Amino acid sequence: MKNINLIPPDVQTAQQVRQRLRFWITVNIAVAGVLVCLTGLLAWNVRVEKLAAGELDTGVTGLQGLTLELEQLRDERSTLAREERALSFLLDRAPDYDLVRAVAEAVADNGWLMKMEISRYAGEQRNRERGSGRLVLEGHAGSYSHLAKLMSRLDALEYVASVDLKQSQRGQAAGVDAIQFELECLLAPGT
Repeated sequence: MKNINLIPPDVQTAQQVRQRLRFWITVNIAVAGVLVCLTGLLAWNVRVEKLAAGELDTGVTGLQGLTLELEQLRDERSTLAREERALSFLLDRAPDYDLVRAVAEAVADNGWLMKMEISRYAGEQRNRERGSGRLVLEGHAGSYSHLAKLMSRLDALEYVASVDLKQSQRGQAAGVDAIQFELECLLAPGT
């Protein structure tokens, strides 16, 4: 038996056009679905990246804050170190003030000073024989007895271990007869 096609050719062409149209609509819908899925995936990736970027920004902001705090702490540390050095200097020199006051009291009635030099020995140089430093005094006394009183007063000070007369000479000072002297005192250990 032969197949006889009783469908008119224009209807047959219309059916073929409809089939092709359905095919292309299905393909377009499938492509659109894939594009929608890809767009959703990209949107999700963008959102994840934005969240990561936000966390990084928060981390960077936190690090900047920590950096500022660190710089402030460094500034404070240098300020404290400077203040500590100043206090240490003052504390190290505090005995010198007491020594100067004691020397001034010892000299008061027995003469006057032209020069006073205090030098301290550092670390290993300090010992019982050398003391903690030396005190050199240059000045004038009214007489040899005044000079002897001055030396005995200096020797009696707790800060002084010994007093040595380096030089003395009779002369004039401010139009008055006086004894010009130079004394060297070893400072007592611990002062």
